[in-house]
Amino acid sequence: MPKYRLTENHPIIKRFQELCDKADDLGLTIDYRGQPTVIDNDSGETYYLEDIEPDHLFSEFPPKTEYKLTFKK
Repeated sequence: MPKYRLTENHPIIKRFQELCDKADDLGLTIDYRGQPTVIDNDSGETYYLEDIEPDHLFSEFPPKTEYKLTFKK
């Protein structure tokens, strides 16, 4: 199945760019490779996004279930 690129003026592109700009403004990066992480770009701290219920994995943003942020010392 072929893929097509949206134009820069498409409403979804504009809305997605707003989301990206907001993350930049807040100094946050969200990484979904492996366990989802939230990285504070200002401090360099990494937090782990976990579902409150055990054995659930996040596959979308924003999370649709209850979640917690954890960290390692």
